[in-house]
Amino acid sequence: MPAKSRILAVDDYEAHAYVLQKMLEAEGFDVAVANSALAAKTKALEFQPHVILMDVNLPDGNGIDVCRSLKAESATAKIAVIFHTATSANSSSRLRAEEAGGVGFLSYPIAKEHLLTVIKGTMARVAAGNERE
Repeated sequence: MPAKSRILAVDDYEAHAYVLQKMLEAEGFDVAVANSALAAKTKALEFQPHVILMDVNLPDGNGIDVCRSLKAESATAKIAVIFHTATSANSSSRLRAEEAGGVGFLSYPIAKEHLLTVIKGTMARVAAGNERE
């Protein structure tokens, strides 16, 4: 039996992280949660997710800097990062996210079907070895 695909959901708002976790687990994913930049880095190293859903705004930094840091480390460089935000959905944030190595950028409200389509598409690219670094 193949291993479950692993997703790290990073969101400073615990209720959002909880909803993401429960929704993704119901879809068959193995999900870990982090609520800060420091926790995101630690969980990424420990959990080795295939995809990180990264909040742009975190209480101790921002997701773009976390992504840049993860991409600089060999142990986490190939993890696909999809950004999400409720407050920073402007072209400057999107460009910075892409420059940091992000593979997607979603703005709240995010429809469940759209989120799952983006995640599954990203997972397929990761499985095929076509993830962006």
